[in-house]
Amino acid sequence: MNIKYLSIFLALFAVSFSYANWGDGLEIGVQNDPNEVTTTEMDWDIIVSCWEYPTFKDYYLKQKCAPLEGGCYLYWPENYGTTTGTYDAENMVVNINVVNAYPGYVFATDFCIKNTGNLPSKLKDIDVTYDNAVLASYLKASAKITYKTSPFAWSVTKIYTNKSLEDLATAIENDIAGIVFKPGGYICFGDELSEEENANTGGSEGEENTIYFFFPYCSNIPMNSNLNFSIKFNFVQFNQ
Repeated sequence: MNIKYLSIFLALFAVSFSYANWGDGLEIGVQNDPNEVTTTEMDWDIIVSCWEYPTFKDYYLKQKCAPLEGGCYLYWPENYGTTTGTYDAENMVVNINVVNAYPGYVFATDFCIKNTGNLPSKLKDIDVTYDNAVLASYLKASAKITYKTSPFAWSVTKIYTNKSLEDLATAIENDIAGIVFKPGGYICFGDELSEEENANTGGSEGEENTIYFFFPYCSNIPMNSNLNFSIKFNFVQFNQ
């Protein structure tokens, strides 16, 4: 092999190596049209049925138990806390603001996060931050989540009960982090994707896999307590 052809071979090898490690880039030449140029993008979004912000159901914990545990009864109180929140889909953050918390207060919401890009990717980790460490130390969470690695994959369900915010994040990371989600794959905390989304993804509709946050019945928190906290989902491309 002379110097001319060796140089061409090395140049082509370098281009192919660079492409294999390029997460958000270009695909040049596809099966149906070798001259077509398309972009590849890693992107996740927060999907909800009707609202652009989290909606919450408020309850009172009647017994010394945790939501999703057997024999735990919840009912509407006459005076309950007020919880609001926002979705930051660009940064994959759910922000939650709790006002007038007290022992036994429960608030629940639901949302899905979905791979809306065209690049397979995976959950790296989950960051939890809050503005009141003392109050956050009393807060617990129970969640039933469902995920699919692609629109037509089998769904997988996980249940977590009576976890701190950090322990819930760690448990989800242990179960899901590193699993590759193809475009259209999703993770649902609460109700699965809406009817329209399910028609597009092949998902099943109607399960109420709500995520509950609560202050235990016997927790010694001050009345009328306020807490702001955030849950951030971090993703990386499939080959990292």
